[in-house]
Amino acid sequence: MKSNTDNLELQLKKITRTYDNLLSQKDSIIEKQDKTIEEMIESAKQLAKDNNATITSLELQIGNYRELLKKYE
Repeated sequence: MKSNTDNLELQLKKITRTYDNLLSQKDSIIEKQDKTIEEMIESAKQLAKDNNATITSLELQIGNYRELLKKYE
């Protein structure tokens, strides 16, 4: 009986240790995912800024070309 109790306690400790390790791994995975998501959001924001700058530049170029065309019409 004592041996069974000791064995069960040992198994419970192993299970607890494994569970704690799994929780730690889960937390690590979530942190990595959060970081990746934040990086993707920042990348998307930067891409949007770059696209807006490109659009503005193209609009200015179009305006310049229209002015040139008016001069030669």
